[in-house]
Amino acid sequence: MNAGERIMGFKKILHRLDGSHASFEAFRKTLALATACGAEVHIVVVEKVPHYYGDVGDPDEAEQTVNTNSSRIADIAQEMARRENVSIKAHVVVGPYVKSLLRLISAEQCDLLVIASASREPTLCRRTSGKNARLRLVNRMPCSVLVVE
Repeated sequence: MNAGERIMGFKKILHRLDGSHASFEAFRKTLALATACGAEVHIVVVEKVPHYYGDVGDPDEAEQTVNTNSSRIADIAQEMARRENVSIKAHVVVGPYVKSLLRLISAEQCDLLVIASASREPTLCRRTSGKNARLRLVNRMPCSVLVVE
């Protein structure tokens, strides 16, 4: 394949970032794939909602912290994409992890979700973690899922 050729493949890629080193390393691969496919890239930062109001000392302070962390993650991703001449659309969603991903995939009509294998992902069930949780996530998604090691 010549340097200028593009491979056919995915049109919209959604990459889940959590701020971990693993998720940013996986994002580098997402950018390369998007360039090869000519795909549109979306990133998502999913912020967890506290289970109990009492889990948050000061709701305003907690919201500010979430916004600051999410903005920092999105800014780093924007800079990485800019260096690779790829434009991205950032989404910060607050809510349950799986439901938030499902809604965004549906709304943006993404055909690939990329997650990092070693990212700080929440478990999908209190009794599952690690590979089992990722497997359950993969099985619930309406699109292809790439788990980057």
